Amino acid sequence: MAFQVLETMKQSKHLRPDELVYNTLMDGCARQNQYSRGIAVLKEMEKAGVPPSNFTLSVLVKLSSRDRSLQETFDLCKEVASKYNIKPNVHVRNNLIQACIIPHRRCLHRGLAELETMLKEGVRPDTRTYTLLLRACVAAGAMSEVAGLVRGATGLPGAPEYLARPEARLQGGLSRDMIAEVLMGMSNRCGTDAAIALQLFQELKTKMPGLRLDPKLAGQAWR
Repeated sequence: MAFQVLETMKQSKHLRPDELVYNTLMDGCARQNQYSRGIAVLKEMEKAGVPPSNFTLSVLVKLSSRDRSLQETFDLCKEVASKYNIKPNVHVRNNLIQACIIPHRRCLHRGLAELETMLKEGVRPDTRTYTLLLRACVAAGAMSEVAGLVRGATGLPGAPEYLARPEARLQGGLSRDMIAEVLMGMSNRCGTDAAIALQLFQELKTKMPGLRLDPKLAGQAWR
């Protein structure tokens, strides 16, 4: 029915499909896993002389990541961005990170590399950037990476070099709920991981007075 509306607009003398129309159709194709049809919309959009934008790129990443390989997704984004001289913004980058860490792929190192690329290219990460990567790292048991991300987001010392830059710091910091979720995920493990969690918790308390966790849920690390 949405495509029928598009055809009606094209036949009208007074209506011309704009970027919003094409982006909405591509987003619908992404939601329905109709990659070929979504790409056909992109080509029609270009043919109509409607230039893609960052919003278009964001939708294309979502469209491609559900049906194509990770490399194809990155290549498509790069190709369209280069063709139209678009600098991918944080929303596009976040979708690329999400494409890296979806359950059937779990390419965590590529997601972290994308964060590093963002910072090198002057794109500041936002709350979603860190939320995606922190949850993926906790799920993968990559606790050193978790600690590095928390340090970078909150401005604690000891972050990896690329996260120690001022632009890596999350404006407003991580929420207490997010910090609690991450620390619980870390502390429910044992040995070195629990020790990393405890050290991080102690450092965070100096920046966030009153930070508390339920010791019954936190396991041995908090005793």
